[in-house]
Amino acid sequence: MTGHAYHKRKNKKARIALEFAIGIVISILILVAILNIVSKLFRTTDASKDSFYNLVEEIKSFTNKNPGTLETTVLRMDKETVIIGFTKDDKPSSFFNVESYAQGAHLANYDFDKPVGFGCEEKKACICLYRDLYKDDGKLKFKEKSLICEPLDNIEFPNLPQENLFYYQGNGFVISNSEYFTEKEKNLQFRKVYIEKYTGPDGEIVAVCEEKDLKDGSCISESYKKESQGADGLKKLAEFIEDCINEKFSGEPCSCGAFDFKSNIPIEDSFRYSVKFINKDNKLILELEKPVDITLSSIEIETSISECKLRYNNENPIEKKESIEEFFVHRDWSDPFITPEKYVIYYGNEKDPQIAFIKYDENNICIVYADKENTEIIVGSSEKNSNILISKLKYVGPGEPEPIEIMDCEEISTANNLNS
Repeated sequence: MTGHAYHKRKNKKARIALEFAIGIVISILILVAILNIVSKLFRTTDASKDSFYNLVEEIKSFTNKNPGTLETTVLRMDKETVIIGFTKDDKPSSFFNVESYAQGAHLANYDFDKPVGFGCEEKKACICLYRDLYKDDGKLKFKEKSLICEPLDNIEFPNLPQENLFYYQGNGFVISNSEYFTEKEKNLQFRKVYIEKYTGPDGEIVAVCEEKDLKDGSCISESYKKESQGADGLKKLAEFIEDCINEKFSGEPCSCGAFDFKSNIPIEDSFRYSVKFINKDNKLILELEKPVDITLSSIEIETSISECKLRYNNENPIEKKESIEEFFVHRDWSDPFITPEKYVIYYGNEKDPQIAFIKYDENNICIVYADKENTEIIVGSSEKNSNILISKLKYVGPGEPEPIEIMDCEEISTANNLNS
């Protein structure tokens, strides 16, 4: 073999080896690029997953912190991921994309049931990281294998509306880095998250919100505080009625006094709160409601309630009516669109609306109202066991007729004990 032929064959082998090596390098680069793309599209980075677990641990730490504590943490989120905190009651979280609805879309409702069996447990709060979100037949879905959930012991979340979502109606909280939930410019990889402990009528809760949702330095919305106040007021009303039931009956109807409805049941901007009284199966159900037909709290009492019509008539000043199936008492009596409340009475000269109750006999209590033709009801104070005065309405003539007085139950009982 000549030297020329030898070198030619050697160069050919070298070229083949080089091309093979280049092919391997290119293949590796393509594989790395594909894996990188797949990782970004379908997997949460370890950093974002670690950030989620850090948030979970931060929330868990609040079981040992005092009410009023507010702390911050930084959260990292990949694209098309959403973190949802579910409350203990297992209710779903619902989302409504107002912008899509306004544009005529009909596929903007998303409901997320608490994923019990995928990390969440019944009757426990839970926090979940949703990944790989996609739409199927107009519904927002996720791949169950990519779902990460952590149950939370001794933690409860409130129901908090959040402005960073188009619309949120549910329990717990939502932090989104998905255009399915939030406007594009609000989807950030890094965001500051606030965690706050708050004491409401049902005990201690932990609220979680983003910086953009912080109002007056608090994660707790004014709406939630009003609802908490109303739920607490409903409990006080139930206690008031139960105390009336337990009053000793001394042979004649007596006054249980007036409940300070105005102070205990709130009003929120244009929303008026109402208490619904329901007589069902010899039980009284009290429901706190806000428009439109949203029940915020409910309490059941082992009694039924009747109406008692009071009139300025010395022979028969109290007329007991049959128990009615249901009726409302509204918080805002100045609302021109509401029929004037027949159950509203006033005390003193302040003209503050109240509702009053009497014990009619051993087994019956009444909410009272006046015969509007000739009667005005006045109570001495907005406290239990105050007398109720039945006065003549619009009297014109010499002298002022003496009001008919319904003595408070405790005063009658005390007097009877002293005389016995």
